[in-house]
Amino acid sequence: MTTFVDISIGPVQGFVAQSRRTRDLWGSSYLLSFLSAHAMHGAHEAGGRIVRPLVDKDPLYQWVSHRRNGSPPQIGSVPNHFVVETERDYQAFAQAAEAALGAAWKRVCNAVWDEFVAHACPDGDETNAIWRRQVAGFWEVMWAAGPTAKSASANLARRKHWRSHRPQGEPGDKCTVMSDLQELSGHMRAESRASREAQDAFWSRIRRRIGLLDLRENERLCAIALVKRMFPKPKVACEALGWNVDATYWPSTVYIGAVPWVRQVIKAAPELAAQYAEHVEAHAADGVLPLKHSPLDTGEAAAGKFARLDANYLHRDWIADEQRCPLKTESKREALANALTAINNVMDERGQKLGAPSSYYALLLADGDRLGKLVREIGGQPVGEALARFTGDVPTLVERHDG
Repeated sequence: MTTFVDISIGPVQGFVAQSRRTRDLWGSSYLLSFLSAHAMHGAHEAGGRIVRPLVDKDPLYQWVSHRRNGSPPQIGSVPNHFVVETERDYQAFAQAAEAALGAAWKRVCNAVWDEFVAHACPDGDETNAIWRRQVAGFWEVMWAAGPTAKSASANLARRKHWRSHRPQGEPGDKCTVMSDLQELSGHMRAESRASREAQDAFWSRIRRRIGLLDLRENERLCAIALVKRMFPKPKVACEALGWNVDATYWPSTVYIGAVPWVRQVIKAAPELAAQYAEHVEAHAADGVLPLKHSPLDTGEAAAGKFARLDANYLHRDWIADEQRCPLKTESKREALANALTAINNVMDERGQKLGAPSSYYALLLADGDRLGKLVREIGGQPVGEALARFTGDVPTLVERHDG
């Protein structure tokens, strides 16, 4: 007898939304897609057929299922919700999907732990226990079965009203990104001066391994937030994912807002831009050139590394801030500010000063809440094909408009 199993993985919105940087947002989406692809592959390996969504030609699913052609996928293109068709024990397929997700999640977490956290445990208070508790109880996999895909989806909708996933309570000081989870040091900052100093010592040790630009002075993270921020690093991505992703550094919202101004500077004052980039690179903290390649196709080689600078160093008012713009040589802070002022005073082709860059950006949100209704009206096949085409076109569209 044919049975359809509808499987959903969560949390989604909270996992993605609780992010501080654009790279955190990308990392959340990519990691969730990666785990979903493993769950799908686990169900497929157990003998099931994925009927929705259409993932056979999806790049991320192909790499997870060991059909690897071309460059590793950079976009989290696999959704967290899928339907499997089977003529065997449907419960076994749900369990196989959950087991495959769990194995992939464990591999990602272990890679981040080994590289960035394990060495700091002597400065923590039960850090290992906090880590294990948080990573073990985070994901919720729900499923329901039915004789048709439609009935399985209806059963899953009812199943979601049954709240059976109960994460353990989180004591202590909370993560500065995911405020419902405990930060990893385990020390209580308000308890005493000694506890505050112990907490600072723990995070200073972590920060020395990670780098100040990846973990700011005021950031104290939980296991989940640290995993989704650090898994793309070259030191761990290959072990965590099975391949490297060129996303160690991601353009920040500040950079996105500055893109039109950066183009103007490169066109109007390429030599000044190149000199400024050299000065910043010489005197700023490590990681001041986070972009391996400029996302701007300007053709102005004379501007040097200017388009690759951390965008905080493009704002004169921020140069004075040690948190926003850390420097190895504090005596050079005023000189950098003056050099940036010289760029601001350059005249463009209209005879106007270039001025300071904008810090504004636009966010495009696409919501799929009505897709279920569309599937019921015209069928899953055409909707799945349309979504697959859209997903494939998104990177080119975004890059064309400096996104």
